[in-house]
Amino acid sequence: VNALYFINCDSVKVTRNRIFGAAGGYAIFMQSLTGASGAENLVANNMIQIGEANNFTNAIYMSSVPFAGIYYNSVNVTNTATSTNCNALTLWSGSSTRILNNNFVSTGSTAPYLVYYPTGGIIQSDYNNYFGQGTQVFNGNSTLTSFRGTQHSGSDNNSKSVAPNFVSSTNLRTPSNIDLDSAGVVIPSVTNDFEGNARNTVKPDIGCVEFAPPTENTGAIAITSPTNPVAPGLRDVHVVI
Repeated sequence: VNALYFINCDSVKVTRNRIFGAAGGYAIFMQSLTGASGAENLVANNMIQIGEANNFTNAIYMSSVPFAGIYYNSVNVTNTATSTNCNALTLWSGSSTRILNNNFVSTGSTAPYLVYYPTGGIIQSDYNNYFGQGTQVFNGNSTLTSFRGTQHSGSDNNSKSVAPNFVSSTNLRTPSNIDLDSAGVVIPSVTNDFEGNARNTVKPDIGCVEFAPPTENTGAIAITSPTNPVAPGLRDVHVVI
């Protein structure tokens, strides 16, 4: 299954799409595109959930795509595959690629790679969140620390690896995640988010939706009771602060 498929196109813009429910295949497939400085191929502000069972899955796949900007996407790979061909982002034979402010997550798959860049031509990658269960989540590296600087000097120095706290597996908003709030970098060419709301002009959020977490936080670190399964009815809730 290919939700969005582009081949032999010029300066493609793929923005503000919600893709979910596909059992496998590609959510966004791009191959043999043309682009130039000032006329880049843009993939931004997309909300993508894809994958089930042991199916082949690539959320965003690019092959021979020059001048690509991959910004502010939220991706959740939810299959249970162990193959290297089950990735949130795959790049082949690109050039002048920039990867910024994305939330790349695998909550189901234990595939070795979350992102796979064998020949991506990356010139800037930073302010992303990478969270997965595989052994080589970060393009063959087991930790974010070892991944930093592998694309070029200083790459992903400001990136994170934190649980996304999505609303659900298909609703990839992160309304209470303080780790992703104001954790991005301004991208002049992308001024609005997935919902059409303005991006913060100083410190935008990571992911497809700009948000403001609750202003008051009790600092609760655990709920000790009740425990699952919880029967219907009124009961006290005990938390650890």
